[in-house]
Amino acid sequence: MTTKEYLTQYRRLMADIAFYKSLKEDAIYNVASLKSPNMDGDRVQTSPKNDPIGILVIEYERNIAKYDMEILSCKAKMILISNQIDHMREIDEEYFKLLTYKYIIGLDWQEISQKMYMSMSKVTHLHSP
Repeated sequence: MTTKEYLTQYRRLMADIAFYKSLKEDAIYNVASLKSPNMDGDRVQTSPKNDPIGILVIEYERNIAKYDMEILSCKAKMILISNQIDHMREIDEEYFKLLTYKYIIGLDWQEISQKMYMSMSKVTHLHSP
């Protein structure tokens, strides 16, 4: 894999983490908005009825655990990618900085050219060796 491909994958993992965090927040909101079951009258039930809130809480706990595992998995992959491309800094610092601005931080070409004090044509030329 090339450095650009690793960094593109890193950026996708960041988006995945944001996605799983939003799913986790939705699950927390859904459980927080649960209402107590309606008890119609003073009837005695002869057969046990499933606990709807208990079922939702169990499902919530499973989803939260699943989302936490996905987030940890993405972060572990991001650390691996960072370690794999870190040697790139020693080879070409300027190119590494450009790729970091583009793929990790997510700046556009105009912002990158301003931060690196280069023209747009120089930045795009450096990006496509």
